Amino acid sequence: MKLDGIDECKTLTAAQQKELDIDSSASAPLEVTGVGKAPTCRYRSQNIPLFSYTVALITEKGIDFWAEGGNLAIEPMEVSGFPAKQVKLAGTKDAGCSTAVDTADGQNLYVTFLPITREFSPEQQCANAKKAAELALATIQTLR
Repeated sequence: MKLDGIDECKTLTAAQQKELDIDSSASAPLEVTGVGKAPTCRYRSQNIPLFSYTVALITEKGIDFWAEGGNLAIEPMEVSGFPAKQVKLAGTKDAGCSTAVDTADGQNLYVTFLPITREFSPEQQCANAKKAAELALATIQTLR
């Protein structure tokens, strides 16, 4: 499932945004080290607790780009039947959690959950990133 040409801020429908307690969205390219800028939509809750999601469409690097080492803790997983990886900064509890999903050769959907008011456990952060990735995948399949 190629990500080329998809509007990054259409990856989560209004109903999905409501399900995730998201109030706003804005396109803002994400600088991904080793990739450059990737089309990214930042979704945010304006309520307490504050948090945000980013949904990046990385079309220049595949999921193997996310490898153990350096300051990253990587765990293989599956999201909606797609191979995926959980990506976190090693040794941190409140720096957010990301889910990278292998969508096509040389491409991956990269979804991050970031707590702003620090009221989420590391497990909740990763569960939220995975849930948003599942929802985004469902939407992207309808956009192809």
